Amino acid sequence: MHNRGFIVLSMLALTGFALALLAGHGPWSGPELLSLSSSHGVNVGDLPVIAVWMIVAVAAWRQWRR
Repeated sequence: MHNRGFIVLSMLALTGFALALLAGHGPWSGPELLSLSSSHGVNVGDLPVIAVWMIVAVAAWRQWRR
């Protein structure tokens, strides 16, 4: 059970960091790929954040099932 608690806490922390990065509007954001509203959208800089989150989520899921 100790291992699953670590997995949950790790995913919560990673998700928090990912959301903070996705919400930021830094100079590295790049051009907008998909507009969600007049002031929000998916930028090129969001893609690496989403990719890393997905990779870690799959690894966490596999570890959870072990």
